[in-house]
Amino acid sequence: MKKIAMTGHTKGLGKILFDNFEIDGFSRSNGYNTNNVDHVISTIKKYDIFINNVQHNQVDIAQKLWALWKDNPKKKIINIGSRAKDFIKTDYGFKKHMLSEFSKHANFNGDCRVSCVNFGYLNKLTDKQIIEAVSYVLNVDYIVEEITVFGYEDKHNNH
Repeated sequence: MKKIAMTGHTKGLGKILFDNFEIDGFSRSNGYNTNNVDHVISTIKKYDIFINNVQHNQVDIAQKLWALWKDNPKKKIINIGSRAKDFIKTDYGFKKHMLSEFSKHANFNGDCRVSCVNFGYLNKLTDKQIIEAVSYVLNVDYIVEEITVFGYEDKHNNH
């Protein structure tokens, strides 16, 4: 069984995943502040799969872990992105856009499998739908570079 590490496991989407998969969580609640990227990386590099679900320093964490794993096709990084990457002109949207672009760059330039799972509004999805989307990316033997998952009502939401 592959060992999975995840940042941001105590609330929201991270808690849903933590409660439904065999995951070791890393966050401020257990001494892993993402302001100290090197401390986080030194621990999660021992895992097979990393779910990158923390907004602060998310791109930096992905880049540094990928630099260690890039030549290993058995390693997998799943970046939790956002549908906002394509249309929200804020710092949040820009960072999620950079995460998506990094995922593409990583797959083109290395063997580690890197995915970006972009969610729309989480309150428009059920826990089951969130779990199914991440489970799909976790369990396939090929690269799912990027997927976007959102509820039907999300599509009709006025921004």
